[in-house]
Amino acid sequence: MWSQVDVDYFEQFYFENALQYHNWGHIKNMFNYLDETQFPYDLNLAIAIAGHDCVYDNRPGKEFRSAILTAQVCEDTLLRFGAEVDVIKVCQLIMATERHLSDRYSDSVSAIVRADLHQLQYSKHKHQIEINFINILDENIKLYPDTKEIDICKSGKEFILQLISRVRSNVELDPKYKDFWIDVIDGLFYTIKLYDKRLVEIEK
Repeated sequence: MWSQVDVDYFEQFYFENALQYHNWGHIKNMFNYLDETQFPYDLNLAIAIAGHDCVYDNRPGKEFRSAILTAQVCEDTLLRFGAEVDVIKVCQLIMATERHLSDRYSDSVSAIVRADLHQLQYSKHKHQIEINFINILDENIKLYPDTKEIDICKSGKEFILQLISRVRSNVELDPKYKDFWIDVIDGLFYTIKLYDKRLVEIEK
């Protein structure tokens, strides 16, 4: 795995959440992406990836609360990660996954955003997009039991539309990965089609 420190301590939080998409498998996929693309190792980035979804529920501010919990883990387990951990940097990286905007001045910010969204590349992961769509939909139904599926789908579609507008900025903010971001945008539009298809099925 890309991480050179033992980040498995965070796995307990994802196990407790028991979610279909935002689980430890998602974390390992992010590490695998950085490994496959040979991104230089970064201790703060490794910890941020491990902790960025450790709080995932139906309340607002998931990224902020994940950052706080991750900071607490870092401060409580300095012997585990080492004193060279920059807790503020770790939290900044986690917060970058809230809006998914790259940073032309920070390779690590751009890297965590790419890693978080890489399975949306349409040309490489069309089938995986379909699987993730089902898992995220089921996950949201579990998280919001009092909300009708049709409303969950409408909210999910709106979230993706807003994400598209932000991800388009990454073409300029992260120009080295222009083709990557164009492919992700195609994957997001495909996700919109999946939501539209499910909405039609529900409304029948």
